[in-house]
Amino acid sequence: MKKHQSLNSNTMILVTHVPKCVGTSLGDCLIKGLNLNRERDVYKVNSNYRGMWNVIKSHPDQFVFLKGHYPYGVHWFFRPATMARRAPKIFIATLRDPIDQMISFYYYHRMIKNQSPYKNGICKQSLVDFFQLNPQACNMQTYMYAGLPFSKLSMNNRIWNRSLVNIAIYNLKFNYHYIVHHSFLNASINNLSKGLGIDLKLEHNQLTVVKNRPKVDEIPLEERASLQRLSTMDVELHNRLKQWFESVLGLTA
Repeated sequence: MKKHQSLNSNTMILVTHVPKCVGTSLGDCLIKGLNLNRERDVYKVNSNYRGMWNVIKSHPDQFVFLKGHYPYGVHWFFRPATMARRAPKIFIATLRDPIDQMISFYYYHRMIKNQSPYKNGICKQSLVDFFQLNPQACNMQTYMYAGLPFSKLSMNNRIWNRSLVNIAIYNLKFNYHYIVHHSFLNASINNLSKGLGIDLKLEHNQLTVVKNRPKVDEIPLEERASLQRLSTMDVELHNRLKQWFESVLGLTA
């Protein structure tokens, strides 16, 4: 992974917050650990192309933490000649087992009901049906680490899909400084604390914790197989990077 210089007053932190990959809690943890002012130091961007356009035209000259669901590469949207463009940056990735992430995403949107962009159908759709009808909600980790907002970009093309996985892997390995993996939270936060030189304590944001959802091994095998087929890129990404995750987080001898 990339090495970074010490934190200073000009450093900007960008967390690639894939939905339901502990990004909200991690953001709260960093804002508290860095003693940031939410009004002055934190800038929020949405995940769609309109959100990217707002980054270009209206971001502050300087801020410390970029909050929201945005893909790798968002920093190239910062206006030239601003401190935001010139500031040294620390990139942090959030990751999660793909099937676990999909289950959490589905049940989270069922939980928030009328606040969900999927409110018109999700409570009537099964887990597998939801993702079949909403392919933009599949493979979000690959899309975002390949530099694409998760949107209606999904294509059933093997060459395209393999290219995106390769780009995502390259970015994770060579353009990020830290990873925070949902399956290895303690090791992830310890590694991040040590690298940044600050004391971080992760507390789960209760507004985004999904209650009463099944675990992966409680989902019938046939449904799990369907979810794997729908998330082939994210599954491949995690399979190819499993040993690397463990090495980066110091989990291997």
